[in-house]
Amino acid sequence: MRSPKSCLPKAGFDSRVGKTYLTKMNAQTKVSAKGQVVIPKEVRDRLGIGEGTVLDVIESGDGVFLRKPAKRKKMSVEEAAAFLKEKIHYDGPPLPIERLSWSAEVDREFEERNRK
Repeated sequence: MRSPKSCLPKAGFDSRVGKTYLTKMNAQTKVSAKGQVVIPKEVRDRLGIGEGTVLDVIESGDGVFLRKPAKRKKMSVEEAAAFLKEKIHYDGPPLPIERLSWSAEVDREFEERNRK
């Protein structure tokens, strides 16, 4: 088994503007005048990120998180409804739309119905 130190990127330094700086903990990069950032080659290679790869940009606290979008199967409304019916088992009568706003009363009715 490799030691934890061997899994870390090698520390490097390049004083030219817009270059990437690697530390033992993570990689740092500068934002260009156009708002662009460079993802280090080692990271791109490891994650399979190439030119034209679409990434989700997620704000998180005081930072930004980039990730590949989840691969989701596209489905029609009918397919989605069938999928949900498979996952959520409700044997009661259909509820009118007015009853779909959740309240303590609805909780009580649901609990009573499931006790029987």
